[in-house]
Formats: sequence, structure tokens, C-alpha cells
Amino acid sequence: IMYAYAQVIGLISPAYTIFWIYPLIFAVIGILISTLGALFGALKVVRIGPREALHSQYQAQDYSKKPIVERLFDKIAYRRPILYRIPVRNLGRHRIRTLVTILSLAASLLLVFACITLTMEFDQPLQKNYDEYETWDLKAGLVNPVPRELVAGRLSADPFSGTDAEVMIDDYVSIMDDGEMKFVRVQAFEEDSELRNFHVIEGEENFDEGVLIGSILADDLGKRVGDEIHFVLGSNNTYAKIAGITGELMDDSILMTLEESNDILMAKGTVNSIILNKGGMGDDEVEELLRGEFSISSLMYTEDVVNGMESMLEDITYMFFIFILFGVVAEVIFISTTVVLNILDRETEFISLRAIGTKQGKIRRMIVGESLILLAGGLIVGLPLGVIVTKQAMAYIVEDMMYYVLEVPLE
Repeated sequence: IMYAYAQVIGLISPAYTIFWIYPLIFAVIGILISTLGALFGALKVVRIGPREALHSQYQAQDYSKKPIVERLFDKIAYRRPILYRIPVRNLGRHRIRTLVTILSLAASLLLVFACITLTMEFDQPLQKNYDEYETWDLKAGLVNPVPRELVAGRLSADPFSGTDAEVMIDDYVSIMDDGEMKFVRVQAFEEDSELRNFHVIEGEENFDEGVLIGSILADDLGKRVGDEIHFVLGSNNTYAKIAGITGELMDDSILMTLEESNDILMAKGTVNSIILNKGGMGDDEVEELLRGEFSISSLMYTEDVVNGMESMLEDITYMFFIFILFGVVAEVIFISTTVVLNILDRETEFISLRAIGTKQGKIRRMIVGESLILLAGGLIVGLPLGVIVTKQAMAYIVEDMMYYVLEVPLE
């Protein structure tokens, strides 16, 4: 499913944080599920009354050979009542069943952990990416290319003070790729732009050496740092070297400076877009200001882009919730099955305990303790694997979408 979503969405390494609260939530959920599973499995044994127990046939069992884990438990808690040792003894004597249950529990906990992590913070990098690399509020497209100096002069006037407005080129041009003509998006910015930053994940940001290319486009064209891009502009052919690859949100463009665009795209000092901040103005106010100064063909707000991406990712989030449900069900089934089998194998043991007057609550606590031991094994295996799987799964899903680093703080 992850492969399918990645292909459909077009989702190179993704900034992401798993806070300490997630493993804690993960452990609490596991404890609750294990306890419920054990209580469900204990229904059969706690219904045995002392009278029925005394009338049941007793069968001797040989406990002369203690498993290693029980010997260790004896050394640690030799003064504890025998009821606390029985779960360890049983799990040690049924090693294969115990191991299979722990591995099954670890797999289901792994699934729950990974899905909880992805569900709770899956869209966190969207806003982070724009906050760090796309710091403009609004992009306005012009109907026709306009001389750069003319637009820059108007943007420096009082009405635009506080908007940090900048000019740019945002257009589609044709390139030659393996003998095939293709149209690609090109964005050209002011070299000292404060509203548009670049996060280079391969190569370097060196516009004296060449252009930058977005990771999505680089993957689609099969381009790497050092390769050349062949631009075809009518009867003119120009070439540009790839100096670096960027990993920003949905970066499917070739990025360059306005100075480079004059040589590569033969832009002749013209621009066709403006990016700016609202500077305290409302949407209607800033739009009215732009339309009063320029012929506007399109308007795009950063907030709308982020909201659109979040809406598109909601379906994936719902998928993760389904995975969580499957994981919880799997945990309950595995734990309950193991507990029931253990009880059936040890019926005479519980009969004896009831016969000597052991109360239902003590037996129930003993069975819950046994399930918690299984959970501890599942946590030891499942938690590290959950972190690794979450990191790899998220890195793949957002591979071409945004720069994304998974951090799991231990404090």
C-alpha cells in the first residue's frame, strides 16, 4: 500500500521527530491490551470453585527440572510467594509457544507503534518546510512578462512597504531528454532572496557553477549532480550544469537566479511573478493592492498549498488508523490464545490452587502477570523495530516530497 501511495502521490530523505511520549503511549496501550487479553483468557479458570476443585481428579506434574529463567527468578525473588513464580515457570516450560507469542506480539506492537507515529505527526513536516524554506505568504502571476526593473520599482513604493516583495520567473520551458522533448517547470529568483531559500541535499548551492534541480524532477529525468540540462528555446539551444539537488516540498522545478535566466532562458531581464508577505494586510486588501498595480493572472497562498497537501494526506492517515486497529486486534488474539492454551495445559494446577482456598483475584493477578511478561518480551523486540520501520517507511513515502529527518530523543 505504501508503494502504491508513493507512486500515486509522487512522494530525498525526509525534518521529523518522534517525541518520548510516543513510546510511552505505545507501552501503555500494550499494557492495557495485554491486561484485557489476560483477563479474557482467565475467565475459564476463575470460574472453578473450591468445591468443584476438590472433586476434580488430581494429576501429578514433574517440576524437578527448572528452566533457566525460573532459576534466575528464584535468585532475584526467592522470598516472594510461589504464585509469582508460577507464570515464569510455565513460560519457561513452553519455550516455543512463548517465543512465537512474543514475536507475534512484537510484530503487532511494531505495526501499532509505526502507525501511531505516522498518524499523529504525518503532516508536521509540511508546515515546517514552508516555515524554513518558503517564507512568503502569496505568489502572484502576471499576465505577461514585464521588465524586472519596472516591477521592482513599483514594489519598492510605499504601498508595498513591509511586504518584502520580490520578483521571480515561474514558467514552463522545453528541454531535450534522451532525444525526447519535455516541458519542465523553471523558477528563477533573486540571488539574495530572503523569501525563498534552498535546502541542498546533494551537491551545493553554487549558482556560479550551475543550477539547482528539485528531487522529484531529478528522479524523473534521471539526473544527478554534474549532469547537464539541454534547454531548447525555439531554434536556440542552451545548456546548464546541475550544481545541486534540493529536497523541499513538492520540488519539481529547475531553480536558478534571475541573472542565470537571462543567459539560459534568454529572459532578457523580464519577470512574470511576484512573491511577497501580506505585511499585516488581509487577503482582500493585498489582492486589491496587487491588482491595482499589475495585471494579475493567478494568486497562490502558501497556506492554501499546505492545507491542500494536508487534505490529500488525510486518506493516508485513515489508512494508518486501519493498520492500528489491525495491530490491536492481533495483539488481543495472540495474547488471549496463549493465555487460554496455558490455562488448558495447567488445569490441575489451578484446581489445586482453588482447592487450597486461593481467591479468584490472586489467580487473576497471576495470569495478568504472565501476560505482562510476554508483553515485556514483545516491547524489547517490537520497540526498536518499530522505530526502524517507521523511519524507513516514512523515508520512502516522502522520498521525493520533502527533506525529512527522523529523530527519536531518548530523554
